[in-house]
Amino acid sequence: MRVVVLLGVALLMQAQSRPEELLARVRARVAETLGGLSRFMCTQTVDRAEYRVDPGDDATPCGAPGAADADAAHLVTTDRLRLDVGIGTNREMYSWVGENHFHDRNLTQLVKAGAISNGSFASFLTAIFQSDRAEFTSHGETVGEGRRLAAFAYEVLPADSHYVFMGRIRVTTGYEGSFLVDPATADLVQLVVRTKDLPRETGSCQATTTLEYHRVHWNDAEFLLPASTWLQILDINGDKKDNRTVFSDCHEFLGESTVTFGTAADTTPARAAATEAAPLGLPDGLQFAVALTQNIDTATAAGGDPIRAKLTTAIRDRSSKILVPANTPVTARIVEIRRFYQRMPAVSLHLRLESVTLGGQARPFGVRLFPLVERAQPIPQGGRLMMPVSNGESPLDLAALVFPDAEHNLVIQSGLHWNWVTGAGLEAGPMEDVGEAPAPVKTGTSATVKAAPSANFEKVTMRPASGTGPRSIPDRPSAADPGLYFCQSATLLDLIGVAYDVGWFQIASRTPLDRDHFDVSARVPEGATEEEFRGILKNFLAQRFHLKLHTERREVRVYELAAAKTGLKLNGATAPTGDSLPAGRPGPVADAVTDIGDGERLDVAVLRSAGAELIRMEAEETTMASLVRSLRRLEHLPIVDGSGLAGGYNFKLEYQMVRKPSAIRREVAPGQMAPDLFTALRRQLGLELTEKKVQLDVLTVDAVDEAAGKN
Repeated sequence: MRVVVLLGVALLMQAQSRPEELLARVRARVAETLGGLSRFMCTQTVDRAEYRVDPGDDATPCGAPGAADADAAHLVTTDRLRLDVGIGTNREMYSWVGENHFHDRNLTQLVKAGAISNGSFASFLTAIFQSDRAEFTSHGETVGEGRRLAAFAYEVLPADSHYVFMGRIRVTTGYEGSFLVDPATADLVQLVVRTKDLPRETGSCQATTTLEYHRVHWNDAEFLLPASTWLQILDINGDKKDNRTVFSDCHEFLGESTVTFGTAADTTPARAAATEAAPLGLPDGLQFAVALTQNIDTATAAGGDPIRAKLTTAIRDRSSKILVPANTPVTARIVEIRRFYQRMPAVSLHLRLESVTLGGQARPFGVRLFPLVERAQPIPQGGRLMMPVSNGESPLDLAALVFPDAEHNLVIQSGLHWNWVTGAGLEAGPMEDVGEAPAPVKTGTSATVKAAPSANFEKVTMRPASGTGPRSIPDRPSAADPGLYFCQSATLLDLIGVAYDVGWFQIASRTPLDRDHFDVSARVPEGATEEEFRGILKNFLAQRFHLKLHTERREVRVYELAAAKTGLKLNGATAPTGDSLPAGRPGPVADAVTDIGDGERLDVAVLRSAGAELIRMEAEETTMASLVRSLRRLEHLPIVDGSGLAGGYNFKLEYQMVRKPSAIRREVAPGQMAPDLFTALRRQLGLELTEKKVQLDVLTVDAVDEAAGKN
């Protein structure tokens, strides 16, 4: 540490010592605060806003005139989060508000989407005043809040920094900033942290965090805690993210609050923590209905808030024995509540069921949303109960409520109810086994498509789907459990497409392959590569359905994706590296999708209003192949990648969905709220779809026992 005193600054005020001595007092006060914070937790409420420039607008380079001027960006979405934060072993730890325990998970595992940051509670203080080698400069005195304050600046070089910025790529960056100190008490009043020279590959110019501090008195002790923080991130394309956080309800850890890392629990302070109730072991596939027993005020509610509900039907086993009676209290939790602006205003709410109260004790249980017959089920107050979504943890465990054109003061009324089915979340019971794992397919002639002689699924369940929808057909295993492959309402046509990595238009069969729908849950051997996973699935299809096929070269009419003559408008990102199996990329569902691969992320949202459907995509390090797969499913068009573009790209795409090729208009018609897919690709990404005939490998089915899937 080195302190530089600017020329002419001898004393800040009569009561103050030299800057070096004041800084030493500040560091001592910070150390005292950090020591005490290990016994404290607070609730933090984060209000987040995203501003975007219009698609196709030219970005202003970082550092160029106007780069810091985000006036051209328009507010597109806001949401609110409510979390509990405490200090663990050398780091901050988080949970949803009121959970009463901290698990060994970082903040990005809890909050899956949007800009988020840690450090405000304690980590910035630790880094700047203890662990990182900061160079400090005294800037004399200033006046704030009616009192005279000492002003300092500081800088931390990248080599000495622990500041990690995660944009399109992850980087450790240097940072700088300033802070104000009350010289009478040596208390921090304000701290500003700014990143230095973010690489363009991150997609951002700068991130700035401003923290306001105050003293909190508790019993005989007092601590320096943040009262509020303000995070601003400016992207290279002019988009802006704005997070404002306030802290409340700060208190010492109580006896019932636990800190969990793996299987061990830290029960600080000394009183033993209450034993957490075991999950309620319910069999798979039991349907039941749940209704809200409280109103949800969308103007004040936040992601993380617990919600009261109850069973409106009993949970019965297959012999009709009551396992959980009707009217039993249920606790749900808001995972996300978001408001959309601009073209199609709406409020969306994602809910998860967490526990049921039996004998006065909350028992967690795993559920997934009951498959809906229609794409969107009308609910009171003009809303829609959408098809289940996946947040990358477990499949189909969230309910999505969407209210188009909702007022700011919308209150979702108590009594709203919908159906659920047990299964897929926690370990609620053994999976139904279809028997021994299939043996590898024997090698045939050179004209035959052979399954790779790789390992088999360790365990696999396949049963007729419980309904005609919704459909979720991932290309790869799940994000949270790379050893789990799960799909819902998949046809044999879908599974062949996944196994052989081809589109539906590249599969020819005289036997219909899309009449029956199945739910599949399979365990993939640990460490399997993507190719090995596909080989395992090929083996399973050959064994279960007696599938035999060969390839033929055929002329097929397709829509080819290629660079437009006007030039690309994509921001390049580092290409995904390595050939290990990606962490999971759930296939698109109708109303909200997060496609996640190895370094890839493709968020897709479908908003409906007045009969229109608006598609919004936001991609990080996404390949053209992944974009084509998503568009192919959304539009049901035979789209192929002819771009020749390798690696991953970062982009945003917004267009109006059209479901029939004959209805596609090449130009925006008067009154349209968004361009069609063809126009949006050209204007926003510099890509185009061209209808043409191309030679493709087509899988021709020689033999298949379609009925075998029902056994």
